[in-house]
Amino acid sequence: MMNSLLFAAQRVVVCEEFTGTWCHYCHGAARALEEIYYRSYDSLVVIAYHLSDQFAIPECNARNSYYGISAYPTVVFDGNVTNFGGSYLGTMFPPYRHYLTTEFSVSTPLRINLTCNYDTIANTGTITATIINDSSSTVSGTLQFAIVENDIPCNWQGMTEVDFVLRDMLPDANGEAVTISPNDSITCLRNFTISQTWKEHDCKIVVFVQASNKRIYQGAEIGLVPEPRMEYYSLELNETNGNNNYWAEPGEGIRMYIYGKNLRNGTYTGNSSINCSDPYITITSATPQSVAIGPGEVDTILICDFNISATCPSLHQVLFLLNSGSTIDTIPFIVTTTPGFFDDIESGQGNWTHYGIPPPTMTTGISPSIKVIRQPTPGIVALKVPGIIQVRMMHHWSHHISLLHPTAISVSTISMPLTGTGTMGI
Repeated sequence: MMNSLLFAAQRVVVCEEFTGTWCHYCHGAARALEEIYYRSYDSLVVIAYHLSDQFAIPECNARNSYYGISAYPTVVFDGNVTNFGGSYLGTMFPPYRHYLTTEFSVSTPLRINLTCNYDTIANTGTITATIINDSSSTVSGTLQFAIVENDIPCNWQGMTEVDFVLRDMLPDANGEAVTISPNDSITCLRNFTISQTWKEHDCKIVVFVQASNKRIYQGAEIGLVPEPRMEYYSLELNETNGNNNYWAEPGEGIRMYIYGKNLRNGTYTGNSSINCSDPYITITSATPQSVAIGPGEVDTILICDFNISATCPSLHQVLFLLNSGSTIDTIPFIVTTTPGFFDDIESGQGNWTHYGIPPPTMTTGISPSIKVIRQPTPGIVALKVPGIIQVRMMHHWSHHISLLHPTAISVSTISMPLTGTGTMGI
């Protein structure tokens, strides 16, 4: 028997996606929701209602009718803001991020605490939701429970998996009418069964309360199995022996600070390890950090020192394998003496262009406000961007792009080598 416990005190936005694997524009929405969820995590829950495909169930059609949706993809934020349409080449991240930021600022009178007791042998369990009304007014609405599954292998529109797929609603899509008195609480239980065809470790239960005007007061979610999954998140580097120009060059010594993010449930406390088979790289030390990383949290999981051979060719890609216990991630790293040029993202430089909404021939981009960057010349390009930025390999890139930091990071400068022509997105 596995026991999970979650207290949702912060504002949690509920994002409902209406989609289908047959839809030529829905994967742009899927990419955006995956990225936003990865970055927001415990402030966002997502339910994907599939229509007319292998993942469609009656509850999907019921929620589709509830909102009166006829165009796909459509994403509804907190039952209040609706975005129609998608993107074939890129991502819907910019408008979705805008809507989420707006919804995050809306206060809620409710808190939702969840407890899940799940039997991994019988594949049955009970979810208990306690909804607390912290306001001085009575709150009435419909209480909904939904089981979703992530990381389902599926080849569709150039993508290889689907996420947030609705598997069941408890007891059905009608939900339960509830009324919570001022400064009071109610507790509701639901029994559930997980199909043998679902991956229980990738299943979560989403709970939310929706008003009669369709606005959602508050959401929460909890995993069935309190098992963490650590994934590589980002890295920082220092030169322990070199010219301190922030580039890894032949003959230098480098220290990497590797960050991981817990993308499942429970607390990650395991030791990470790293190795590299590249003949030009010698790892001199790899020190796992003593951590206790909760769901959605990021921390340093390993510090690695290595030396680069003086005979290493310039513009050479090195691959490190990071073993976090539950996952093995490949970290590409570039050694070069050609730093390229510096772009401050304000006026553009050379043949680079970057702006808000890309034309259909271009791909994804930098942040919600800076979308597209074109390659001016082979080499290493430095982009100075404040705050957190996201770098993601897109399935439709046909030329060769190697990433130094292939995920969301919080740094002032990011670098990547470009050895082909065309567009790239970060």
